[in-house]
Amino acid sequence: MADEKFRGWTQAEFIEDKMRRLSCHQIAHECSLGLAAARNLDAALSPVNQVQVWLAIRSVLACAANVAKILWPNPRDKDRRVALRERGKHLRCLLGIDKTSPLYQRAVRDGFEHIDERLDPWFKKTENYLDLTIGPLEAEFLAHVTVLRHFDPTTGTVRVLAETANLNKIVQAMRELQLRAAPHSKLWTD
Repeated sequence: MADEKFRGWTQAEFIEDKMRRLSCHQIAHECSLGLAAARNLDAALSPVNQVQVWLAIRSVLACAANVAKILWPNPRDKDRRVALRERGKHLRCLLGIDKTSPLYQRAVRDGFEHIDERLDPWFKKTENYLDLTIGPLEAEFLAHVTVLRHFDPTTGTVRVLAETANLNKIVQAMRELQLRAAPHSKLWTD
């Protein structure tokens, strides 16, 4: 049925349109989850609950990663690579997002996700270290220790080893993207 028409579209065009809509739906959903995690982070900071703070940070970063995987796909499946990259390009254009977005930045997200791979080389060259710290750190103090993971709520900066990202900017980008993706996430056309 390759030539069957769906409202004037080929079957392939019809399916691709549905996949773009489903992708926008998933983007809006991941942004909603990331925004909920950001609210949980705010609650966990007053008073500080270290476990909840780091859970919320990881959740925000995981949601940002899931959005980025849709917008900038890097599929292992060679047969789908071109189609997925074209869809990502179309979605970025549709949603008005590019590589300058904080959602594109991967270093800190990857640092959290692949911490196991980074521990051995890091630990071998470190004598004094801090991990899972919350709050501002003085530059003078940093000269004497290595920081594995750190979050400064006064600036929104989250750090994994030498990589940093601004969580406030990531959350703002998700807030804006959710509003842009939601109108395109209608799964069925009229």
